[in-house]
Amino acid sequence: KAEDGIRDVERSRGLGDVYKRQPTYELILPSTGKKIKYRPFLVKEEKILILALESQDQSEITNAVKDVLKKCILTRGIKVDELPTFDIEYIFLNIRAKSIGESIKVIVTCPDDRKTEVPITIYVDEIEVSKPEEHTTDIILDKTMTLRMKYPSLNQFIEMVDQHFSREMRQGIPPGKPSGEPLQENRCSNAFSRTSSF
Repeated sequence: KAEDGIRDVERSRGLGDVYKRQPTYELILPSTGKKIKYRPFLVKEEKILILALESQDQSEITNAVKDVLKKCILTRGIKVDELPTFDIEYIFLNIRAKSIGESIKVIVTCPDDRKTEVPITIYVDEIEVSKPEEHTTDIILDKTMTLRMKYPSLNQFIEMVDQHFSREMRQGIPPGKPSGEPLQENRCSNAFSRTSSF
């Protein structure tokens, strides 16, 4: 209470108070069905992502995305380095939507002629990870043995992509042209730089 014309001094708010005032959201991890909490990224974290995208270095982009996810995911025990690639993309898109907006404007190149470009708008809240009901990570080898597979992490996927394109360069195949050895989900390696416009 102010008395004698002297104003009360407002207590300074620390960084902890800033985080407390931020809204939090929830989503379900597609791989496990586990519910996690997250927050939008801060301005300084957005700048980190922008700088990484401008570098056009896949390793730098990957590390920037992982660093931001580690800071924005509030649920304890979530190991970002071990999450499957589709979990990483799903979480990142949701964080991006709550931080900047629900829609993303992108330019899509027609796969037929690889030249025609079409502008489209992607609504993040409509994006879902499709998983068939009969999907399983177990492969039955015989009556007594079952092999349980693991989803590749983002680090493993990027390493696989780098090896694929390094092999193409050694064979003299220009980037973007078919090599005869299709790489599954080969467009996902640049998903962040293409769909996440800041």
